[in-house]
Amino acid sequence: MPNASHDHQCTTLLLSRRMTLKFGSYEVNPPFVPSILTAAAQHMLQLLQAAEASGTALAFVVLLPGWQEVSGWQALNSSPFITQSLLLAAADHGGCNHHWWT
Repeated sequence: MPNASHDHQCTTLLLSRRMTLKFGSYEVNPPFVPSILTAAAQHMLQLLQAAEASGTALAFVVLLPGWQEVSGWQALNSSPFITQSLLLAAADHGGCNHHWWT
């Protein structure tokens, strides 16, 4: 079962810029609100730039709606850090309690 308190805390930390991840791999699935998606994208890109500058390995798997008109989606999709992107129609995937399938 999802932990709403934990999810809220992680989103709050990511958006507040207090979460200064320096290395590792992380899944990011922010609330589907355009301003939050954009803020999360901007912060992740700053973290990736800092990791590249310091020579550390940092990666994100980001789950977003296919809202291509949102500036955060555009920033991530055009980022030099992107290695792969998969855009699925809403009818072609689903999830239940954080378990996804395609």
